[in-house]
Amino acid sequence: MLIFISIILLCILGMLLFISYKIFATKNICKLTHEIKSIANKIREGSHKKLYLLTIGSLLISIATLCIFWVRIEPFEFSNDSFIGTIATFIGICATLIVGWQIFSSIEVSRKMEENEKLNNDLNTQLSETKLITKEQDERIKYIYNKQKLLDLVLKKQTKELETEKIEREKQNKIFNAQLFQAKGYAFSQIQPQTAYYCFIRALSIFSELKMSVCFEVLNDLQVCTNSIKQILDEIQTLNIENDKRNLINKIYYQDLEETNLTIQNIIKEIKDKDIQKSVYDLDYKRIKIVEEAKILNKKIKYNEQNGTE
Repeated sequence: MLIFISIILLCILGMLLFISYKIFATKNICKLTHEIKSIANKIREGSHKKLYLLTIGSLLISIATLCIFWVRIEPFEFSNDSFIGTIATFIGICATLIVGWQIFSSIEVSRKMEENEKLNNDLNTQLSETKLITKEQDERIKYIYNKQKLLDLVLKKQTKELETEKIEREKQNKIFNAQLFQAKGYAFSQIQPQTAYYCFIRALSIFSELKMSVCFEVLNDLQVCTNSIKQILDEIQTLNIENDKRNLINKIYYQDLEETNLTIQNIIKEIKDKDIQKSVYDLDYKRIKIVEEAKILNKKIKYNEQNGTE
């Protein structure tokens, strides 16, 4: 009967040990092995010396109790009291192991919490530093953006000024060329009115493009040239000496005049002001009629010169 009760109590003790293992042991065997190795390393390093001494002391006390209970000089008698003492000893051993494991678990949990808190603090510190760096970078990017925007505005302004200066310079060059043609027209007006007429046409084309009021002055110069050509033609017809006629006809008619007339017609077509263009066409029509008369007169003078020579 006592043996049966002992077996039952041992089964109960085994179940308690199994339940204790299930409650406090790690579910993952690999993790348990890693934890055991870690604990062993920490024990060797001296971080868990108190727990180690407490556990060893408990085991030694339990073993000593068993030795005192079982090892006797007097004849051994296994009674109910002895059985109860044995069971109480095993229960004490289990309670010691469970308490020791709980102490270890508490220490481990505290260590994990401290590590997590430290890690959390480190992460918060890094996050604060990251925010500060991000803020500085944003301010720097904003500064660079504003600087770039200012430089773009300055560049656009300078580009616009350069373009304005370029346009103004081109305008001044055109005005200079037009004035140069006008000056040539004045220079040739007495000795070669046809050439003067061509120069005035070139000047008028440029002045008209720039929409300058001097266009009307140049129109008057063209009128003067046309009148001069007509006067020379009339004067030729009043002379009797062929040599004098030849000298005058060379002023209003020469070999390349036909090509010059084509050039003048093209220049007139490029004049954009319609009123000025119409006035120039009227003047040029009169000039061409005078040129045709001069051409005929030139042929007569050549004929007379040939007959006189023969």
